[in-house]
Amino acid sequence: MSSRRVAYLLMMKRGAKPTNDAWYIQQVVQTTTPEALTSPGVKIAARWQVGTIDQMGAMMHALSQFGNDVGDTAKYDLTIENFSDADGDGGMVLVAYHKQ
Repeated sequence: MSSRRVAYLLMMKRGAKPTNDAWYIQQVVQTTTPEALTSPGVKIAARWQVGTIDQMGAMMHALSQFGNDVGDTAKYDLTIENFSDADGDGGMVLVAYHKQ
């Protein structure tokens, strides 16, 4: 069985932006959604946020970052997953998978 193709991925991290943000993003994506790293044309974005992160906020930021297409449930299956990191901050990953 082939892995699902990712169209969009938004990582939202609570707390300060890491010194090596590209490495941090890669580690979170590799851990939570490794298929995003091999999905042709995937759009990946990150947001650093102080305070709480909720599902509605994640969706609003995804729409702002990627446009209305990311919310098209006829084209995409959406998932939102929490993650935690070694600093105790963590955040959320919103993923839009192409429908199969």
